[in-house]
Amino acid sequence: MGITFYQERKTERALEALRNLSSPRALVIRDAQQERIAGRSGSWSRTIVATLYSRNAAFWWVFGGALAFLGLVLYVPFLRDVFRFAPLRPIDLAICLAAGVVSIM
Repeated sequence: MGITFYQERKTERALEALRNLSSPRALVIRDAQQERIAGRSGSWSRTIVATLYSRNAAFWWVFGGALAFLGLVLYVPFLRDVFRFAPLRPIDLAICLAAGVVSIM
């Protein structure tokens, strides 16, 4: 009897662990508190514009770093030669900016 109870409990714990491993989970920060939620309950419908208005320090560090790196690669001659980029003309920059704005709307 005791062995049966022990095995059932062990099996239930193993199944619970497998359920936790198989479902996607996300660590989010809400109201300055870390919270682990199921991946399917997150909001994937927010636009990039809405994301820009929310406070997220990591996003701004990545965004700023990417812009700084892109600026260095495009406008420093040595780096431009390493990556084999042609000089960027103003019309090319305008087209890229317009395409980027349209894509996030």
